Amino acid sequence: MFGFATILFFFFSREQIIILSGFITIGFVVVDLLRMQSTKIQQYFIFIFKPLLRENEKDNKLTGATFLFVSLTIIFIFFNKNTAIPAALILTIADSFAAIFGKKLGRKRFLSKTVTGSITFFLIGNVIFIILLPEFGLLNILIVAILTVIEALAIPVSDNLTLPISACLLIEVMIFIKGGVI
Repeated sequence: MFGFATILFFFFSREQIIILSGFITIGFVVVDLLRMQSTKIQQYFIFIFKPLLRENEKDNKLTGATFLFVSLTIIFIFFNKNTAIPAALILTIADSFAAIFGKKLGRKRFLSKTVTGSITFFLIGNVIFIILLPEFGLLNILIVAILTVIEALAIPVSDNLTLPISACLLIEVMIFIKGGVI
């Protein structure tokens, strides 16, 4: 997923990303809706994707993957690539590694996540932002700190949707504060 995302974000135009992620989004939404309507499709779906699913995704709910592609489509429609790419990488890399390390090594809680996962998210998020948005300087730490709290909150909407949209909005606020220069 990480290699695919990196190639997609950097080497395709914004319009190509919107078209590709839009088609993938439609596919994921259709599959999720079909499995919500059919017990048989739900059984096949769980049989095939069980290792990749979280417990709450086995119920009749949209999967994290569906929310991921919905959010990628949204951020590339409404924001330019300079804003959308860091937000997309926060979702595809920082959030993914936070989940992996948080589940494997996390014991102590930070809001609804683990301290280990939140620290992982914060560190990787800062690396992403420092590389892609060096002109923000120390403001990157503030942006990623806010995103770390958003990621750790028990918001009823998937963080695969709230994180990249929040990241884009925060980046746009910082661009405005810095005088519209990025």
